[in-house]
Amino acid sequence: MITYVPMALKGSIIDIYLLDNKSIYLSIPNICKILELNSSTQTRKMLKKIVKVPVTSSVRVNSLNVDHIEEWMNSIKLNKIPQTGKVNKILYYRDNLPRLVKEKVQHLIEDTSKVNSLDILNEINNKQNKILSILKNNNKEKKKKKNIKKENRHRLEVKDYKKEVKKKEETIPLNEKKKMEKYKKNIQLRAKIYKELSSFDAEERKSYYNYLYKAVETETGINLKRMAKEESDKINEYVRPIQIAEQEDLLEVLWKHLEEILDQS
Repeated sequence: MITYVPMALKGSIIDIYLLDNKSIYLSIPNICKILELNSSTQTRKMLKKIVKVPVTSSVRVNSLNVDHIEEWMNSIKLNKIPQTGKVNKILYYRDNLPRLVKEKVQHLIEDTSKVNSLDILNEINNKQNKILSILKNNNKEKKKKKNIKKENRHRLEVKDYKKEVKKKEETIPLNEKKKMEKYKKNIQLRAKIYKELSSFDAEERKSYYNYLYKAVETETGINLKRMAKEESDKINEYVRPIQIAEQEDLLEVLWKHLEEILDQS
């Protein structure tokens, strides 16, 4: 018969299995989960010493004798773990877990009523699981309610913002509205120009930029490149002129010439 002995340690439950011959085994997946280690990797390290403990008729747990825990912990490469807290936790388990587990089991053996009664141990375990389950569900409910409140608050904020924007739009003078429309149109034109030119490779893009600026200068007499350079020495010689064109209301002229190029290609 296998006796399951749960042990609380630093906010976690350690799964201990006590065999008929009084051998003590600890669940590898359980400890790996607590220490945030990869269970498969750690199992492979101690494969020759792993024992599959049959906790039920269909479930077998990869377990390690309590006397091999320190050896296993020493094989973990701590220098590859960046988190100081995680390293300290592993060291604490290495130095204290075997001793604490043996003490726990010894106390149970001394109190024969507990050792001989698997039902009592399982009942304690079931109660612990129920409490953990209730706490987990409560946390889920709290989180759900918090998210609902957050969503409702967000909806109200959006609704209030839309009302405020609408109210502001109603009070905007006609000339300001025209400016806003013009600004939106300029943004859309600039986006269209960038989108089309981004489909060319670097050499093509350079060639088309130069062609466009020359065409604008021929049509309007405005040299966008020179204006951009005068404004700043440290510029992107192809992007900055388009920004200048926006200020000078020449984006439509740029787009017209780019459309002609696209139609010909």
